[in-house]
Amino acid sequence: MNLPNKKVAVLLATHNGINWVEEQVHSILEQRNVDVRLIISDDGSTDGTYPLVKQLARTDARVTLLSDHSAVNGAGKNFYRLIRQADILDADFVAFADQDDIWLSNKLEYQIHTLIKRDVDATSGNVVAFWDDGQRAFINKAQPLKQLDYLFESAGPGCSFCVTRTLFDELHDFVQKHTDENLPDLHDWLVYAYAREANYQWYIEQRPLLKYRQHQHNVVGVHKGFRASIKRLVTVKQRWYRNQVQLLSYLLLSYCQERKTSTSLMHRMVRLNFSDRLVLAFNVSKFRRERSHQLVLSLMLITYVF
Repeated sequence: MNLPNKKVAVLLATHNGINWVEEQVHSILEQRNVDVRLIISDDGSTDGTYPLVKQLARTDARVTLLSDHSAVNGAGKNFYRLIRQADILDADFVAFADQDDIWLSNKLEYQIHTLIKRDVDATSGNVVAFWDDGQRAFINKAQPLKQLDYLFESAGPGCSFCVTRTLFDELHDFVQKHTDENLPDLHDWLVYAYAREANYQWYIEQRPLLKYRQHQHNVVGVHKGFRASIKRLVTVKQRWYRNQVQLLSYLLLSYCQERKTSTSLMHRMVRLNFSDRLVLAFNVSKFRRERSHQLVLSLMLITYVF
């Protein structure tokens, strides 16, 4: 692969990431055979992250720091600020980056090759999670897409996303029209949902292209073990998950071009009365990519846990 003329804008959100961000920035700037520009937004860091990234921007012309570094209180809101304010100039593609991961040196080159070869608008992929104690885990997100999975889950970690300029420009306009309070908490979920509902083509790559660092401050992270299962159950019981699904359904109903099947089920998702729950439970094969998740969602719908 030789893509020396392809320009990629990478959007990086930071918050109190002094322990990891410099290593991540270097892994982004050292991407092979692409022209990278890194745009950083800091969410009111208090640990020295902001002075560090400011210095990185001074010493490398490829790095830009948004002038607004006030606290927005959340990674999702920080990425929404990046989507609204980042000047991506003449970039052909846009990628999203977390502050604590490590990209393989061919990540962007491989993803751009995938976008062009498969003639798709966005790509994401599997990752290798790692912990400070040396533990490693392969995280598989490359299950076949389902008709409406985007209402109930993302395509994987947002740090693995790379999209075309055309898709990003349309996403920018969409985010610009809404306040943070009217958008989902997780930006990557919105990016995936908007792209799918707007009929953009998405491909999930099997090959892992980044190391996905795990630590106690992860916003989402890997759902692994008993404690993670309890955490997931709490978010469901507290209605956070249901509220996010309903918010996405409402947003897409009010904005995107309607399609008969999705429109009907989205209306049911927003309304969510007893008959709606039965219909939705019958259609769970359209909502989640993994069979076990479909069964759990069906049960939660019928029992009002969701």
